[in-house]
Amino acid sequence: MGIIKDKFVLSHNYKPQQLPVREKLVKEVVSNIKTQNGYSALLSGLTGTGKTISVEKAVEELNKGGGKFLIVSINCSECKNYTGVAKKIIEDVKGKHYDERGKTKSQVAEDLKKVLLTKRKKILVFVFDEIDKLVLSKADHQEVLFPILNSCSNSSFILISNDTNILSKLDPRLQSRLAADIKNIPVYQPEENYLILEQRAKLGLEEGSYDEA
Repeated sequence: MGIIKDKFVLSHNYKPQQLPVREKLVKEVVSNIKTQNGYSALLSGLTGTGKTISVEKAVEELNKGGGKFLIVSINCSECKNYTGVAKKIIEDVKGKHYDERGKTKSQVAEDLKKVLLTKRKKILVFVFDEIDKLVLSKADHQEVLFPILNSCSNSSFILISNDTNILSKLDPRLQSRLAADIKNIPVYQPEENYLILEQRAKLGLEEGSYDEA
């Protein structure tokens, strides 16, 4: 008898349809974005605690049925400077490629400003994954975040970081403007790890090929 039913379910890249442990966090983030005007949150904690996938699930929920939200997702380990972040925002908002080649930083800044100030029906939700990479890099995070905050007063901001103290390293004015709801995500407890493994076993292994032990 075979053991593995679905190899992908057991891989590092698998993302379950339902999170067995972080569903409460997902619902909380979605509810706050929907009900609060300009909600901001920092999800912090060690690697592997479900921060990023929880936000991804929240984004999926916000996007259901077309939704009234437009998600701008930035991985700060890839976009560490002003031009990189601006390009990603412009492309996500406009839904098409933005060619920054040959443009000065001020020209890119002007293009970003136009995009952010354009009237739209959908509310922007900015997700900055690994925000510590942007804050701690040589690039000045102030010139990245201030224009966004100034132009998008009713937008939501979700920051993700392994550094629980990353907000203290922001410019004080940015800290004040964001007023982020800090959510420290704890490591999984043994019973939570069991639920995760149980879900993977049911989906990825043949019935009868394993037991609870």
